[in-house]
Amino acid sequence: MDLSNIELLEEKINQIVPQMKLLKDKNQELEQENLEMKSMLADRDKLIESFEINIDQLKLQSQDSSQFQEREEQIKEKITNMLEKLDQFESMV
Repeated sequence: MDLSNIELLEEKINQIVPQMKLLKDKNQELEQENLEMKSMLADRDKLIESFEINIDQLKLQSQDSSQFQEREEQIKEKITNMLEKLDQFESMV
């Protein structure tokens, strides 16, 4: 093997080593970012689940409120009818 080939090989290795270190460092950064993103996604999923539970509760409350309002209207109507009957009775007396 020729000495110039060995020197060329050494030069190429010397160029590759810093690039490999840079790639290794970048890979570690990306792995850390990946972990952070996974954590953020897990937090987001928990938040979405919490919102979905709140939405379900609000829907139930809305239904309860609608039923309450409907019942209230029925009671008002009955009271109005009873008052009208009382008025009729008073006018008879």
